[in-house]
Amino acid sequence: LPASSEAIAAGLGEALTAISPFEVVGGGEAMFGPHKNRPVRLLKQPTSLTDIEAKVRAYLHKKRVWLLDETTKVRQEFRPHVTAQEGASLKEGDTFIIKKLYIIEQKGKYKEVVAEVRL
Repeated sequence: LPASSEAIAAGLGEALTAISPFEVVGGGEAMFGPHKNRPVRLLKQPTSLTDIEAKVRAYLHKKRVWLLDETTKVRQEFRPHVTAQEGASLKEGDTFIIKKLYIIEQKGKYKEVVAEVRL
């Protein structure tokens, strides 16, 4: 049976205990999405997000949690970014602190935050 979102969040919390909150800086713009129509702000590298992504992917793979790109067999490069939101946008050079991660489940056409992991 697949693990619950809460169990996955707890396990990820343990896997990421050595990581403390950290600062990231907005970089250049890009377009993401299947039709390249979603504006995003890339995050300047290096950041701890790349290391976190590798640890999270390894943990989820070990737990046999379904990963999107494993169904398509297309491994896309992880590019840390912030998706533009109506009324607020990150600009190049803006900084913010990452204190927690969210687990998001795809539910049909919608995505839902089902758990969070505090750093």
